[in-house]
Order: sequence, then structure tokens, then C-alpha cells
Amino acid sequence: LPHVATPVFVAQSAVDSWHVSVPSTPAAHKALANRIHQEVLGAVQGQHGGAIDHCFHHCQEWGLIRWGGQTNAAAFQRWYEARREEWLRGRRTSARPQGSASGLP
Repeated sequence: LPHVATPVFVAQSAVDSWHVSVPSTPAAHKALANRIHQEVLGAVQGQHGGAIDHCFHHCQEWGLIRWGGQTNAAAFQRWYEARREEWLRGRRTSARPQGSASGLP
């Protein structure tokens, strides 16, 4: 996401239902999952965030899927709050008069 200025949180499945509905080998599914993993991890740097799971995203399990001991909803909330705090700090910093950290001329 090198050209995206707005923070993005990517929630991606390693393989989805349409991947497994097409006849292929387990090795092909593993190769696809590895490629998706590499691409997503390469894209979510800096202000961006995300996670990869092995659930079909059409399973309506938002809030029940766990990543690293926390739900996907909790992981997103933690990422969102960190980005929000960064944004708020930036707004407070840019609202100060130039040339003075204390507000004095």
C-alpha cells in the first residue's frame, strides 16, 4: 500500500471458499496461502495493519476468529485506537503556533 495515505487494516483469508471449490492440489492451496501471506505482510507496514486467518470470510464469524490470542475485532480495535491517537497527537502538534513549543512567541 505504498501510495495509500489513509491507514488501512487488511483482514484477509489465506484461502477462501472459491479457492477450495476449484479442483487443485493441496500443494497449490499451500502455495496460494503462502503467496497471499507474503503479499499482505509486505503491504501492511507503517501506519497500515492487518491479519491473515484461515477462515472463509463469508462464514460470518467476525468477532469470533482469534489472532494471537485475541479476537479479530479486538485486534482491529487496538490498531484503530493506536492510529487515532497518532492522528490526534499530530493535530495537537500542528495546532501549536510555529516556533514555540510552549505557545509563547
